[in-house]
Amino acid sequence: MRRRLLLLSLLSLPQLVKAQARSAPVFLLFGGPGALYAYLLPSYRNGQAQQLLCRIHLDEASIDQALRAQLAGSAAVWTLEGQAVLPERLAPGERLSARVLSGHPARGGSVRWHSATVVIDEILQQRPLSAAASQDAPLSYQRYGNFLIKEIDSRPDFIHVVQLEKPAGLSRFSLARHGLLQPDVRSLEAASGARIRATLYFDNTDLQ
Repeated sequence: MRRRLLLLSLLSLPQLVKAQARSAPVFLLFGGPGALYAYLLPSYRNGQAQQLLCRIHLDEASIDQALRAQLAGSAAVWTLEGQAVLPERLAPGERLSARVLSGHPARGGSVRWHSATVVIDEILQQRPLSAAASQDAPLSYQRYGNFLIKEIDSRPDFIHVVQLEKPAGLSRFSLARHGLLQPDVRSLEAASGARIRATLYFDNTDLQ
């Protein structure tokens, strides 16, 4: 009996180590009255190697409305720091507890709501990242409403989320890659066929 329990413990050890290696997921928040989005800020280093975009709402109507009002037309960084869940297992209808922050939790962000219930309405993008991805792939962007999200398809790579003036232009497009440099506004506008309002988020350190 003891040998059987020991064997079961050894078999479950890799899963426990893997779970402990993951940190609480951090989601970039953007949107407004029409739609509220949560985009997982992926990293190869903390076990969050997923590209995941969800349409969400907050269960508490007062917090949901206040947050949408803050995000509407704003280029400031807002984030959700969720409970330690497996992002790849999130599905519509799921609920998770999270803190809502103005800024990034690891970069001086301040908590605005300590306990909010996030409801997943729709999974818009969900795929694992490949650590062996090509480094020569062109930059590919997908449009969701009036936001552009860069597809992460290389290692190293960068995270890039852009706000458009209005939901217009191509739904998907590509342009030339120049290492880990952020594409300039003129190149993005020419490739997308839309006017850019602001860069909401750019980071080239978490996907090394």
